[in-house]
Order: sequence, then structure tokens, then C-alpha cells
Amino acid sequence: MEPGRAGAAHHLRHRPLPGLPGPGRGRGGRGPHRPRLRRRPGAPGRPGPLGGDPVTVTVAGLVLASPVLVASGCAGTGRELAGYAPLSTYGAVVTRSITRDPRPGAQVPSIAETPAGLVHATGLPNPGLDGFLATELPWLLTEGARVVVSVVARELGEYAEVARRLATAPGVSAVEVNLAQPDAVAAGVLDVREPFHVGAAVSAVLRELPRGVPVLAKLRPDTVRVAEAVKVAADAGAAAVVLGGAL
Repeated sequence: MEPGRAGAAHHLRHRPLPGLPGPGRGRGGRGPHRPRLRRRPGAPGRPGPLGGDPVTVTVAGLVLASPVLVASGCAGTGRELAGYAPLSTYGAVVTRSITRDPRPGAQVPSIAETPAGLVHATGLPNPGLDGFLATELPWLLTEGARVVVSVVARELGEYAEVARRLATAPGVSAVEVNLAQPDAVAAGVLDVREPFHVGAAVSAVLRELPRGVPVLAKLRPDTVRVAEAVKVAADAGAAAVVLGGAL
């Protein structure tokens, strides 16, 4: 503060804005006026904690405790995330894509950096259906996870075989049919190039599952016919569509 202006500053007074009461003019004259917010009749109450009713969502007919799902491939079969947060706090855990037979995956390094981003080729590593049913699925259920099993296969008959085994497995809430593999030929899985391939794969899986276990179709986003593929998937009975995979 500049010398000689202390006295002027000492005599500064609060001037209320026009139309607003000053200090001491609030309700009952016992302090500053604080406007009271009133909830609109019929408006929802205060949101609860994660997993409470205000954040539940319904996806493919499943009531999920949270709108946050772990996407397939992002956390293996869930063990990688268990140390950070309880798996029960997610809406669901979508497993890595499971094949009929075990796959070791691509040789490391499987990720390379380029000026435009990252290039990766995982090779779909997974323990195979027997290993998944024997170890990974029971562990997920013990952790309280809602389980969506992602599956991928070399041909339609293999999709049906995997689905038939999952139909009798406990705790499978839904099945995701992975049709989004960009390097399908190199990975040795069904090469989905036309929308009718999508419908055939969805139908093959859906026929083997009991009623109440929805099928999600995971489609490649890098195609000009994605809208047509979505319609074909829905017509074949897919309850939801996942547009994903690496770009």
C-alpha cells in the first residue's frame, strides 16, 4: 500500500450491490443473507455413492451398478485392475477375448511407437476356454465382478462351440462376439469383411446361449459400412453393439 493512503483504506466501507441485502440483513438479521435453493417438485434426490441407484444403468437388458465397464483387452481377465479398485465397483468386466485353444500371443515387443501413434499386435493371448473356465472365471466371481466374456474364433462352428460351453458356465452375464480384429488373417481368426459375416457370427453364438444371456457384437470402426453392419447385427439378435478395437 502506498504511503499516505492507509487512512483512506481504513475508511473504506462495504457497499451492497443494488437489490441485494447487505451483511446483517439476512433472515432474522443474524448474519449475511444466503439464498436458499429449493428442489423442484419431483426432481431426483442427492446422488449416492458409486453403485447406488442414481448411477445404475441398463445395457442390453442388464442392470449394471455403474456406467463404467472395463473394455476387453484393457485389463486381461481383471487381475491387473484388482489392486487399484474392487472389481465389484465397475458395471462389468469384459474379459480379454477367449479362444477355444490357448494362445501365447505375439512375440515381444508387441507395441512400437511411431510419429502418428502406437502400433500394436498382441496376437490375442489368452489361457483358452478350459483355462478360463477353470481359473479366471471363478476368480472373477469371487471378486464380485459382473462378467461379460469376449470370444473370438477361427470359424463359425468354433464360435458356436465356445458359446455352447459358456452356456452352462455359472456367472456369465453376457457374451461379446469379437468381430473387430483388424489383422484377422495374421491372427488366425474369422476375417469379417462383409456385414453378412457379422450376422452369421452373432446367430451362431446366440443359438447356443440360454435366454437372458445377451450377445454383444464388437465391430470394427474402420469401415465405411459400419452402419450396415450394425443393422445386420441387430437383425441377427445382438442386444448391443460395441464399436471398438484399436485404430
